[in-house]
Amino acid sequence: LSAYATRIGHRLSTATAAATASYGTDLVPVFAKQQQAIDEEFEHLFPHPSVDEWVGRMRSRAEERIDIDAAAVIDEIRENQSKSPS
Repeated sequence: LSAYATRIGHRLSTATAAATASYGTDLVPVFAKQQQAIDEEFEHLFPHPSVDEWVGRMRSRAEERIDIDAAAVIDEIRENQSKSPS
């Protein structure tokens, strides 16, 4: 996938150079607006959390797993207690 993305990047660079050579730099403002719109949409679709947000998410996921594991252990203990003769 990385190689594919790299190849697309090379093809886009080549196409940009060819377009600049053919049409000049009159389209630069148009391309800049398009790039800004693309960047904004990408950020909307794939937000980049801050380090603190990421750490908080990982911590809460770990706590959820611990809670689930603890609940499973407690259930197993209760089940074993109910099976064992008193």
